[in-house]
Amino acid sequence: MLGLYVSDHPLRGLEHVLARRATCAIVDVVDRTEDNITLAGVITGCERKYTRKGEAMCTFTLEDMAGSIEVTVFPKTYLTQGHLVVDDQIVVVRGRLDRRDEARVMLMSSDIQVVDVPKTGTESLYIDLARRSVGASEVNEIRDLLREHAGDSPVFLKVGDRTVALGPDFAVSIPSVIGQLRAKFGEAVSIG
Repeated sequence: MLGLYVSDHPLRGLEHVLARRATCAIVDVVDRTEDNITLAGVITGCERKYTRKGEAMCTFTLEDMAGSIEVTVFPKTYLTQGHLVVDDQIVVVRGRLDRRDEARVMLMSSDIQVVDVPKTGTESLYIDLARRSVGASEVNEIRDLLREHAGDSPVFLKVGDRTVALGPDFAVSIPSVIGQLRAKFGEAVSIG
């Protein structure tokens, strides 16, 4: 069950960051045919447990914006990555799906990585195509630059009176691309 949040979901605004790192959204796991998968979300309901041999392990719920899944971290992984398993931590979890119980699908974790959450008020890159005449070759150049400098900051194109989000495949590292874009397009490129 997805938690209720008083202010806003802790993943709001991070959708593009998480989508780039995950195989699919959690809600789509049941439709996947492969067993090895990577999911991203926030940890809730963390429970530490011990095996019969006395080895530490844990289970937790991983939530994204649309679904949740139970994750088990076995002793071998827990030994090296257990310190990362903390409620409200935003993580990427790689593992194997366990479909033995038809009523629910679980993820057996083999790797956990903490997601570097951009600072509140994360900057976005805006390219105002209405400020100048832009041809097909320049559009291709913009596309290539954005792909070469992949990162976590969203990119928006201003076309006339509309602003269009390019989506997670075109998110960039602003510090690495801003100089090249401004050299080519001047004041049409802004950060906001």
